[in-house]
This record gives sequence, structure tokens and C-alpha cells, in this order.
Amino acid sequence: MKPAFFRGYWWLWVVCTALLALISLADLAFFLRARSWAVTTGAVLEEEYVRRGGRNNFYLVRYRFEAGGREYVDAFKDGHNLEPARLGGGRVTVYYDPRDPRRSTLDRRLNPRGIRYLPVALAVGVWLYWTERRPLRGKAERP
Repeated sequence: MKPAFFRGYWWLWVVCTALLALISLADLAFFLRARSWAVTTGAVLEEEYVRRGGRNNFYLVRYRFEAGGREYVDAFKDGHNLEPARLGGGRVTVYYDPRDPRRSTLDRRLNPRGIRYLPVALAVGVWLYWTERRPLRGKAERP
């Protein structure tokens, strides 16, 4: 017979926590890479507020910049933290990878999307482990 901990949907928690950890690591890796990227000034081509309902709305900013004598066009998806300087069109600060200028961004801050949920996922895991293991300890102590 399987122990109580291995019954139920504990594997779903393992998968979700692993995915959150991977997202967090990817965001951290991008943050660390982007800190060393080159800086230039770009021009806003188009701004669009995309409504997806609820908290999923975002600004989509298309911009143009020059790097290494070539011109690049990219898009940046921003949540509700769009700086007022971007709203009127005009100039923006662009951070780009000098080895591959096609990779660029308007914001080098750490994205907390996965990181903010990781402590909650770990707490749920500890809770699941504790609630599933307690009945086993009680059975082991009984004659």
C-alpha cells in the first residue's frame, strides 16, 4: 500500500512549483544579462493599449533604434508601469545586446512574475507534506 503522501495530487504541486522555479530562473537570467547591455536612444513608432479584461491589460510599444550602423524595430509589452515619458511618443531609452541587437528591451528591472508566487508555492508544499505525513506518523506509533 502506498504511503498517504503519495496519494492525491501532490505531483501537480511538484510540477507547478518546478514551472514557477524555471520562470523565476529565466527572469533572473534575463535581468543579469540585460544589466551589461549597451544603451541607446530610440524612437517610439506606435503605442497601443491592449485590453484583455481584468488585470491582463498591457501597453504594447513598438520602437526603432540604431545599433552598429543598422536600424532595428522591436516591440515591448509593459504592464501598468508604463513611464509617463513613453506615453507622449518621442524618445525612449533602449537597452540592447551588443552581440545580437535584435534582442532589446525598454526596461531592465527584474520581472517578479514567477518570483512573487514561489514563496507561496513552497509554503503550500510544506503544508501538503505536513498534512499528508502526519497520519503516517500516527499509524507508526500505534501498536
